[in-house]
Amino acid sequence: MNTLVKAAGKIKIIPGLLKDIYEELRFFFKELKVSVYRIEGTTPFQDKLTIYHISRKRIPEYFLAKFYAELPSVEIESRIYLWQIPGRVKMIEKKTGLLFVRTHAFLKYILRDGFIAIPEYIKQILDVKGDEKEIKKNFHKGLKKTELRRIRKYGYSYEISTDPEKVEFFYQRMYIPFTSKRHQEYAHLDSLEIVQEETTAGIMFLKKDNQCIGGASMRKKADTLIVKKFGIIDADDMFYKHSILGALYYFIITFAKEEGYKKVDLGFTPPILSDGILIFKNKWGSKMKHVWGESSIFLLKICQPNDSLKKILADNPLITIGGGKLVGCAFSHSEYISKLDRLNIKISPDYFNGLDAVKVVNLN
Repeated sequence: MNTLVKAAGKIKIIPGLLKDIYEELRFFFKELKVSVYRIEGTTPFQDKLTIYHISRKRIPEYFLAKFYAELPSVEIESRIYLWQIPGRVKMIEKKTGLLFVRTHAFLKYILRDGFIAIPEYIKQILDVKGDEKEIKKNFHKGLKKTELRRIRKYGYSYEISTDPEKVEFFYQRMYIPFTSKRHQEYAHLDSLEIVQEETTAGIMFLKKDNQCIGGASMRKKADTLIVKKFGIIDADDMFYKHSILGALYYFIITFAKEEGYKKVDLGFTPPILSDGILIFKNKWGSKMKHVWGESSIFLLKICQPNDSLKKILADNPLITIGGGKLVGCAFSHSEYISKLDRLNIKISPDYFNGLDAVKVVNLN
């Protein structure tokens, strides 16, 4: 133990205290250091792309999946102190397509020139306080014509279980194969222990002809039902066409309403407005929200974009944050028709619930 002993009016330092002080100081200065990551790979348009990322942690996999056709190389080029970041930014921006900075929040007041702030993730929250008619009123029209019709067509039902054996069945037969297949080399798989610990409201199993074909783990937190993980039995391709995920969303909303919850937390999604998961959650009437303390902030600067990078940005409009507001940021590039244009989705607060405004960045 570190102890100061007073003897005969003098303070004596017990051996080992100086070492402990040294270790504390070393840890403190280590926390002041960040890594400079260099990411290199081939884009979906078959061009080379270099991205730099200054952070204590690696860049989220969803960004890599959007910008690269396959898993890129990620190397730590150097380690620098926080106060060295502005100088390093000036060096990097001359030789990279994109630059991400994720460190302390105060840097957004220093790195202002050309940077935009984006949340690492956003949450999508569904209000279920109203009656069933009021809740369904917020569903998008296309959802009513497709998902709800298929749910009736296939005669789905559900059951809730907290049985440890069934939780393990969900984990092994649904969650692992579904997540692995969906995200492939970018998949992050939690352990069975984590899934068991977080599943305080049970597993919702979707059933057809009395067989469990899909599931979702749920957590209870005060008046909110939190959806944690999804799965499809053995990741069977046949079931993707049968609106299993849509049926799970619908029954989760139904269950939450029946159990007296006021909100359904549909979980974190990437801050990319063309992301399929974000769009699907949005169709159920959920509202986008950034939760401080649960999601950090990135600073992003477009530095030396080639034609491929401009197309990727046009296909992936971002959710930016400023003054506590969420702002959709669309990128335009020549005559290129973006992904949302092809889907006939207009970026607006009317379509994306939770956006406060929209801005367009011209990349030409």
